[in-house]
Amino acid sequence: MNSLSIEVSGVREAEAALRAFPDAVDHSFQGRLRDVARAVAAKARARASWSRKIPPGIQYSSSGEGATVEYLASAPAIGRLSELRDVWTHPLFGDRRHMYPQRGRPFLDPAAAGAEAALALEAEVAIEVGMKEVDL
Repeated sequence: MNSLSIEVSGVREAEAALRAFPDAVDHSFQGRLRDVARAVAAKARARASWSRKIPPGIQYSSSGEGATVEYLASAPAIGRLSELRDVWTHPLFGDRRHMYPQRGRPFLDPAAAGAEAALALEAEVAIEVGMKEVDL
């Protein structure tokens, strides 16, 4: 009579590791996400360094939803105009009879242009770190 038996071990350990995996990846990725946001904000500040007022209005943050680099609404309007418009007009020294054109100088979009590749790389690294942390 032939008999077949299968012994399975380590199921509980594997289940525990799989349950811990998302938290380990999230913990690792949050710091990396914040670093990418910090780098993008630094590039944006450097691109806006022609102004003394714009760079302090550039802030970054990260959360479970993702990373954000923004120009604060409370910051001077010149930054929003430079980012959002190609050309706008303004009076010089309050003389509203003569309006002068001003060119926009985008700083947020160009700074964020290469961030997708950096985020993808950091996500891969976070997954690898998470796998090592929970022994998968």
